[in-house]
Amino acid sequence: MTLRILCIHGYRQTGSIFREKSGAFRKIFKNSCEFVFIDAPLTIPDVGDNVQGLGWWFSREDNTFKAQENTDYLCGFDKSVSTVKEALRSQVCFGSPLLISRKGSV
Repeated sequence: MTLRILCIHGYRQTGSIFREKSGAFRKIFKNSCEFVFIDAPLTIPDVGDNVQGLGWWFSREDNTFKAQENTDYLCGFDKSVSTVKEALRSQVCFGSPLLISRKGSV
């Protein structure tokens, strides 16, 4: 039986970018694991560096996230939890999540 792993990308990334960046890691497990990549539901505002990415929630009112700041502002968190729940419901049996940075709290 193949182990299915839900892959949750980092801030300013997408599922496709995470898939590309994890190629060497996935190759190690190619015969025993299936990696399923999902996209965060929130679009990060363009900050002028031509990188349009996605985020799981924002910690600031300008729809950005700053890991170094303490805040009670959580815009989009519930939507992200719903996105992960839907991925878990719609796919057949996951054995493990593969998380990057702050996504572990989603």
